[in-house]
Amino acid sequence: MFVKRIDAMTDEAKRVWKTVWLGAVVVSAIMLACWIWRPNSTRVPEELLGEWRTADPSYAGRALKIDEVTINFETGDGKLSVGFITGVRSVQEGSRTLYTISYSSDGMANEVSFFCEGARDKIIKFRNQENTIWTKESSS
Repeated sequence: MFVKRIDAMTDEAKRVWKTVWLGAVVVSAIMLACWIWRPNSTRVPEELLGEWRTADPSYAGRALKIDEVTINFETGDGKLSVGFITGVRSVQEGSRTLYTISYSSDGMANEVSFFCEGARDKIIKFRNQENTIWTKESSS
């Protein structure tokens, strides 16, 4: 009878440990899933907020406006393309930062990438047009 009781406790202890082990695996899987599928940061850095223009005559009448929620492209002749920001990523590359803003415009997912540089007076250069310098309007 005594031997039987020890065996029963051992079986029960095994069940408890299996339950604890299974719980730890499930919690770990949930934490891993949350880390992998975390939403993109939509916080726009302060240095990017405002209206950006260039002196390049090819872009006369054009501007890039960034606020906490939207990225807007003034394309001239009073036309405006509005995008709702869905994510902001940044990568430091030496003395400058490469920003990629993901946004949705007319139901389509889009991205724009540009470098931000300068210690005090920031400038941006679009990744695909690094020869064109955009400066922030002082009123923004």
